[in-house]
Amino acid sequence: MSAGAWDKLRTDIRRLLVLLTAACDLGSGRVELQPDSWARELGITAGRVDECVEFLAGGDLAYWVAGSVETYAVQLPFELRCVTT
Repeated sequence: MSAGAWDKLRTDIRRLLVLLTAACDLGSGRVELQPDSWARELGITAGRVDECVEFLAGGDLAYWVAGSVETYAVQLPFELRCVTT
């Protein structure tokens, strides 16, 4: 992935987490990014969401925002998931 594409992906993921945190502020779970090294690389910290969110490693990136599903067909070397508390 080129530097420009990587920067755009990182920015998009950060924006997504801001949207999820705002849209799902009631929170019944927490967002986890695995492995932890990717969380540090992306500058992402855990947030609170009330829907399960998955970034599927090596496959489609799918998530819920305001009741609609958005899917990106991208290859990602990490997983982001909602863990029910």
